[in-house]
Amino acid sequence: VPVYNVREYLPKCLDSLERQTYRNLEIIFVDDASTDGSADFVEKNLCRFANARLIRHEQNKNLFLTRISAMKECTGDYIICLDSDDYVDSDYYATLLSRMLETDADMCLGDFVLEGGKANIPRSIFNKESYLGEEIMEYLFFSRENRIYSVWNKMIRRDCFDAGLADLMKMVDGAEGINICEDNIFLFVFSYHAKKLVGSHGSEYHYVQHRDQSCTDFDRQKLIMQFESFDKATERIVAFFNSKGICEKYKDHL
Repeated sequence: VPVYNVREYLPKCLDSLERQTYRNLEIIFVDDASTDGSADFVEKNLCRFANARLIRHEQNKNLFLTRISAMKECTGDYIICLDSDDYVDSDYYATLLSRMLETDADMCLGDFVLEGGKANIPRSIFNKESYLGEEIMEYLFFSRENRIYSVWNKMIRRDCFDAGLADLMKMVDGAEGINICEDNIFLFVFSYHAKKLVGSHGSEYHYVQHRDQSCTDFDRQKLIMQFESFDKATERIVAFFNSKGICEKYKDHL
């Protein structure tokens, strides 16, 4: 769970984790040098969980390296991300895990809801029993579904995760500041190593949208940082595709 200046959203996020029907959870919080008391709130609430810990960054590194810090500490057989300003239904992890076990899948894509504005928008973006091999990247890469590139609604099996993490560790040098499109990096790396992708329906991830997430807010310095982040993320995706010999296939979409 990456944490950065989300103190007002943490209670709902932590409540949803505490209510999970699947109890054998390892929860890793990584605070990216918050200044609003977020880390202290998490630390005071660790006692609510049987297996949870907090890692603190002394300096802000942004989202890509914060996720990497958490992933390096994971010991479970199945791994999934949760953003600290979002929350999940009480049976979300149990539902995705059950689906993965019954199908022997490497990755499971869960339903989600976009929350914010005037209405909640449900998203069910998996419409096939399973995708195999190269079908996985083609489905994820060529899809036009909103938020399909996000990593937070994908559960990943350990062997697939380890293979992907090995590639991700080659990208960490100079990766400070990647806060935009980092989801794409994780998703394409893990999907490359996945052999079977399935979907899970009925239980949802709640993605909470905020105005300050918008790239349309005209703040010159913020826009410069966003473009620099986008550039760094894109460089890493292209380099990864080149290293696997698949850049030509996807070059137009890249």
